[in-house]
Amino acid sequence: MLTEKQFQQILEDFNLSEEEKQNIIYTEKLVYDIIDFNDLEKTTKILNKKIREIKKDIYFPKKFLFFHGTGRRNRKSILEKGLLRTTKKTKKSIQSTPGYVYLSLNPESAKLFGSLAYAGEKLDVYAILVAAKDIKPDKDQIYNKNLYGNEKLSVNIVNSLLYGNGVCVKKDIELYNLRLCNHILGIEENIDNIIKNKQITKEDFEFNLK
Repeated sequence: MLTEKQFQQILEDFNLSEEEKQNIIYTEKLVYDIIDFNDLEKTTKILNKKIREIKKDIYFPKKFLFFHGTGRRNRKSILEKGLLRTTKKTKKSIQSTPGYVYLSLNPESAKLFGSLAYAGEKLDVYAILVAAKDIKPDKDQIYNKNLYGNEKLSVNIVNSLLYGNGVCVKKDIELYNLRLCNHILGIEENIDNIIKNKQITKEDFEFNLK
């Protein structure tokens, strides 16, 4: 999880007013302030209610903070055009549904996803602000969890966050809603270092990214 200093640094990089900063939700903190690993059913109900309340607030519309990891070779294009939805040609996973931008709950997940798609390459991680009304569940991650984890999860935002560790949006991410944040995160740049520092096996690493 980001430190408070890192979170504030990211907000500063977006050049937000003090009022705008108040409407940014640090998504991972929201989840982990609520989650009870001993009672995930209760957690699901509380988190689902909270997200519904956030989405309904039209007077003070909120944005969620997520992250996206990708190969550094894409930096020039992203900083010129924004983060574009995947197509059949550009998607990096056979199972991935084209037409979406996939976002991670935290920088660590973003790095892992980026490393699978661009194994051995240098990575960039972007902080992404997304309007609450635009977030959608990552159906692919929930499908994989049901298939490989013997779960019976329904497709919704809460399960996408709790079990898929992210969401997706069916729109391009505009330049003003993304910031390169390598300098804040001090990211590792290749898959071997991530596996070593996360102390997980390659098999676990690849399972988490299915």
